[in-house]
Amino acid sequence: GLGWKSTSKVTFVLGIVFALSCPITQAARILVVPVDGSHWINMKILMEELILRGHSITVLCSSAHWYIKERPDLYQTVIVQAQDNSVVPARKEVMEKVLLMSLDRLQNGHTLWGNIMLQNLRITIMYNFHRISQHFLMAIFENKTLLNQFENANFDLILTDPIFGTGPMLAYYLKVPLVYNIRWQIIGEAHFLTAPSPLSYVPLPGSLLTDTMDFLQRTENVIYSLFQHLISEFLMYPLYNEICHQYLGPDTDIKSILLR
Repeated sequence: GLGWKSTSKVTFVLGIVFALSCPITQAARILVVPVDGSHWINMKILMEELILRGHSITVLCSSAHWYIKERPDLYQTVIVQAQDNSVVPARKEVMEKVLLMSLDRLQNGHTLWGNIMLQNLRITIMYNFHRISQHFLMAIFENKTLLNQFENANFDLILTDPIFGTGPMLAYYLKVPLVYNIRWQIIGEAHFLTAPSPLSYVPLPGSLLTDTMDFLQRTENVIYSLFQHLISEFLMYPLYNEICHQYLGPDTDIKSILLR
C-alpha cells in the first residue's frame, strides 16, 4: 500500500513538472504595418521573435520601400502600389540633409532660433512624408479586394509603427487590437497626447533639454510644445481626418483613434 502511494506521488509530481515545463502558446495572426528606413530595423527584430514563437505574420507596405524585403519563407508580404516611385531617392537625400544638420547642431551647440529652424525643416519633411502616407491610405481604402482579404484573414492584432496613421486607422476599421512598437505618434512623443506631461519637467524630444530646467529653458520648452501643437492640429491631423471622414465615418478623427 505504501509503495503504491509513493509511486502515485512521484507520478503526480513528474506530471506537474512536465506540464509546467511545456510552453503553452497560441499562435496569432498578426498584420504588421511598418515604417521603412531605420524604423524597419526595430520592427524586423520583433517580427523575427514572433515568428520563432509560431505566430503568423503578414507585412503591409508600399511598393516604394527602401529596406523592407519580401521573405516568403518567414512572412507574407502585401504590397500596395505607390503613386510615384520617383520619390524614393528624393526622400533619402532629404533624410541625409536632416542628419547632417542634426550632427552639426550637436557638435557646435544649439540656440533657440537654430532649433526652430531645424524643427521647421523637419516639419516640412514630415509633412511631405505624411502626404505620402495619406495617398497610401487612400490606395488601401479604395482597394475593396484588399480590404476583404484583410477582413477574411481574421487578424488577431495589428503591430504597427505609429509615426504614421496607417496602422491605427486600419486597426479601427478592422476592429482588432493595436500594438505599437515605438512611442512616437504622428508628430511627437505619445505621452504628450495620452498622459499628463507638465512642460516644466518633461522636455520635448529633440530639444536637448533635461527634466531639470531653469526658467528660460522651461520657456523654450513651452515654445517648442506650442509650435508642435500648432503643426499637429493645422497641418498633420487634417491629412488623416480627411481619410477618416471619407472612409471611417464623419464623426471620426485621427486623434480619437490614437486615444482609443
